[in-house]
Amino acid sequence: MKNFIHEIHRRSLWQVLGIYLAGSWIALQVVEQLTEAAGLPDWVRPFSLVLLVLGFPIVMATAFVQEGLGARHAESPTEPTSPDSSLADASEVALAPPPQPSRRHGLFTWKNALIGGGAAFGLLGVLTAGYLFMRTAGIGPAGTLIAAGVLDERDPILVGDLQSVSGDPTIARTATEALRADLAESPTITLLSPDRIKNALALMLAEPGAPLDREVSLQIAAREGVKAIITGEVNAAGSGYVITAQVLSADGGGVLVSRRESARNDDEVIEAIDALSKGIRERLGESIKSVQSSPALSQVTTASLEALRLYQEGNDAINSGIPDDRRRGHALLEEAVTIDPEFASAWRKLATDLANPGGGPNSRSRATEAAMRAYENLDRLTPNEQVRAETQYHRNVTGDIPQLIEAYERGLERFPDDVAFLNNVSVYYTQQERFERSEENLRRAWALDSTTQFHHTNLFWALALQGKLDAADSVLTDAASRPFIFVPAFGAALATARGNWDDAERIVEENPGSGAGINGIGRNIALTRGRIGEITAGEEEDLAEAERDREGLRFLNNALGLVSINAEIRDEPRRDVDRVDEALERYPLESFEAPDRPYAWLASTYARAGQADRARGFLAEWDREIRLPYGRVWDQDVHRARAEIALAAGEMEEAIAEARLAEISPCRTRCPELARVYDVAGQADSAIALYTRYVETPPLRAPPVRTPMIERLAQLLDERGDLQEAAKYYAMFVELWAEADEELQPRVRAAQARLEAILNEIG
Repeated sequence: MKNFIHEIHRRSLWQVLGIYLAGSWIALQVVEQLTEAAGLPDWVRPFSLVLLVLGFPIVMATAFVQEGLGARHAESPTEPTSPDSSLADASEVALAPPPQPSRRHGLFTWKNALIGGGAAFGLLGVLTAGYLFMRTAGIGPAGTLIAAGVLDERDPILVGDLQSVSGDPTIARTATEALRADLAESPTITLLSPDRIKNALALMLAEPGAPLDREVSLQIAAREGVKAIITGEVNAAGSGYVITAQVLSADGGGVLVSRRESARNDDEVIEAIDALSKGIRERLGESIKSVQSSPALSQVTTASLEALRLYQEGNDAINSGIPDDRRRGHALLEEAVTIDPEFASAWRKLATDLANPGGGPNSRSRATEAAMRAYENLDRLTPNEQVRAETQYHRNVTGDIPQLIEAYERGLERFPDDVAFLNNVSVYYTQQERFERSEENLRRAWALDSTTQFHHTNLFWALALQGKLDAADSVLTDAASRPFIFVPAFGAALATARGNWDDAERIVEENPGSGAGINGIGRNIALTRGRIGEITAGEEEDLAEAERDREGLRFLNNALGLVSINAEIRDEPRRDVDRVDEALERYPLESFEAPDRPYAWLASTYARAGQADRARGFLAEWDREIRLPYGRVWDQDVHRARAEIALAAGEMEEAIAEARLAEISPCRTRCPELARVYDVAGQADSAIALYTRYVETPPLRAPPVRTPMIERLAQLLDERGDLQEAAKYYAMFVELWAEADEELQPRVRAAQARLEAILNEIG
């Protein structure tokens, strides 16, 4: 310390100034690093700056005083006039006491300045440590709600609508959307899902889209066992706004946390919401480091309030479930991305809904484009939405299911209680027959939210496909007590899995058009039981309706469906191929957006009908129009088409290899494809193994191809000499087609005759 002070004494005023500024910069960098590394409160930075600013005049005053004092100490005594007098004067000076510094000189010393600076930063450290202790202990205004025991980590919280007391109500709705978007990124809390809110509103006999004001939010919270809600207001203040938000206890509505931010104009609203949300997240209990590392809301949504408003209105319109509103929602989202082409959330939402059934004209191509644009702007999304955009990209563009599953698994590492991630990845686990993982995740999702329809439906399938039919029935029983539309359809599916075909048909007849594909189940039951005439008649009606409405893609797909029925049920793959020729002549593929063109289906159809060259042409177009620009390099349907082409060309090894590459779905869909390839290739043992696996899998949704597969399995077992097993499957086939159409009865009579002969032979 003495050496340091001595060195400072030797410096000029300007040198001290430079040293102080350099030291201050270093101190601020150290504070910055400590704040980021240790997650210190935001006020530590400005507090440190204030201390350095306050220390500046003190240091400069000390330098001025000490430099002046040092200069006086260096002055010589009185100039001597003669040798004798100089000796006398020198002795007097030597005997005289040294000059005493003034009170000011005693106060402004370098020792005092250094001690004062250290004490100030020491006080800052004590205050910071005290704040962090109170925060983690849940004491006083610094204590978090989780530390205080008011909330548990990952507890669901309901975010109500911010109310507009004065000014434009659309600003309040937009601010609500922004607040929810930012709060959703907290790894500490969970926002009550829209499905649970919708179900609660239904039980309250309220409209599905009813405003979530304070009273309604408190009622929902009481019903759903939610401990806290967040509500607030957006008030006009001149050309700007004052935005307030409060965390209220669901038990009585007491204020737990209150925050307020101001925006001078529309351009600052998103910034104000960002500050508001991060303040709430910190008080709820999220770590300061986590809050500080979160990207700004404008960076992960949009800096345009107008684009955000359009996004919010489009989202509401789509979620209404009304077809006209849904189309209007698409238009609003497309307008939002026109304003901000990098608005990744809007692209992602657009891709999600367009990919769902009923997305409208050219929905596949539009969904693909939107998914690509969202993926290109991945850094403009919050971490949670990044997972959604990445999985959507692999689902809609690359078709790479392993990469999709990996993205979901990474998302669950950070958001282990995200029920959407748990649910969605389970769908793909089920596709890959990883049933235990699927069931595990879905039961966890159910425990977190038992009111969501999708958790019931997907758990039902995961259990039923394992053959756990009683467990699947219990899921259905629980669903029957809730307002879920899928119950009749799944009841029919469970009846088919148990072989109760009459019960399944009765359920379908009693619940026509009840949703969840019940009409499709009824169609498949009819085909499974050999009533092919009524189904093809319906296909003819659909073709006529599509032609009347000039819906070219629907007309083409219906024509392909008719050929598929002939190939799978009648075993006549060339029948009605001229319908497809007619459809392509009326509606050339060029008239549809590239991703909507059914290249793979066309290739499979023509290859199976013996037109391999034409099939290759369709795959060449697919390669040029789809794979190269869109990156769909891993397409299950394309591998199936290539297998059909190889079969038609007699290239059996290649056919088997391509059929294996198509194995990404459970046996209920993939076994017939690969089994038939083995069958045509003459590998009877492999074909028998896959046919057996397929027909012994519970026939959920009554896949119509199952009955012809049973017939073929019986024939192969008969040829191999396994008469006991052959008789079993002949009997199963005869029972299923006992009341089949007359055109199919010769096959039934042949099977019956062979069954009787086997029974006579084996006694």
